[in-house]
Amino acid sequence: MKDQKDTPMHARSLPDHIADLETLEDLLSRPDAATEADLAALDGEIMVLGVSGKVGPSLAHMAARAAPNKRVVGVARFSDPDARAQLDEWGVETI
Repeated sequence: MKDQKDTPMHARSLPDHIADLETLEDLLSRPDAATEADLAALDGEIMVLGVSGKVGPSLAHMAARAAPNKRVVGVARFSDPDARAQLDEWGVETI
């Protein structure tokens, strides 16, 4: 049986109900096998500009999950200190 992780997001079965923000973030930041392979093939580090915006946190979180051996750096003005703390907790270095 094929692992759901190897199935593109649009083809995965999604839950009927998302109970909380933690579950939503897990879904949004879960990398598939293709993303993991693409990020692993990159030379150097990964930088996400505007990381404290709408999409930035989940994108940086996904990069950190997909490429755990790479440095992921998030850059923003960080008007919300909680957003920065959350990124740091996920292993994203913040500037």
